[in-house]
Amino acid sequence: VVSDQLLGGRRVAEIVFQLAAGLGTDRDENTVTVLRGDEPLIAMRFPDAAVDIRAGGDAPGQGGWVSPRFGVRQPAERIAWRGEVGEDGIEIHLAAIRRPL
Repeated sequence: VVSDQLLGGRRVAEIVFQLAAGLGTDRDENTVTVLRGDEPLIAMRFPDAAVDIRAGGDAPGQGGWVSPRFGVRQPAERIAWRGEVGEDGIEIHLAAIRRPL
């Protein structure tokens, strides 16, 4: 389990996770599960449901891209939370999902 905090005064912030090509997502309110095919890999819990997930796109921040080699780009999902950070900060939790033995 990884917990990350963003502390400090009041401000608007964006926290972004760029996924590799071939990974997908499943969203339930403020929790995003990263998938490889049908296999869940990691669960990400955000402070609220202000999460945007996109791949591709032409404008900066519109979607996600990865480059496997020079001159080549592939669309890949980009997970972005954007919201106001208060005096107490915010927390994002990441937890690996273990496969049953």
